[in-house]
Amino acid sequence: MTPIRLTPRRARQFLGITRRQLQYWHDTGLLDEPEGFWEIKHRRYSPRDMIILKAVTLLRAQGVPVQRIRGPIEQLRKILPQISNLELEVCCIVMGPAGPTIIETKPGVRFWYGATRCISVGAFARELYDFHRSI
Repeated sequence: MTPIRLTPRRARQFLGITRRQLQYWHDTGLLDEPEGFWEIKHRRYSPRDMIILKAVTLLRAQGVPVQRIRGPIEQLRKILPQISNLELEVCCIVMGPAGPTIIETKPGVRFWYGATRCISVGAFARELYDFHRSI
């Protein structure tokens, strides 16, 4: 699969969030600027950026205040580099009360940890690539 970078508009469309939400999360420092932003001065979101956006979206949808999301998102930024090839991964990122955790799963084994707080990395990456191909 080829590397992708989504524009803010496409990222919002994929996640079902508003322009105002995304801008607010950047303005308040909840989200860092995507990799490469300072060279081109335009936001382009990588799959790793999209996982962070998905985690924020999941927690906000559950009513977690932005102030309480900062710590878990910072922890998520630190553990994401442990995932080498997103679309091939068989792990889940669980956004738990103590912060994010990577849980290894096995191919073909269903994993359940409250679907609203679990991001199945491989499935999310494949869905993102499919979305990108369709636009």
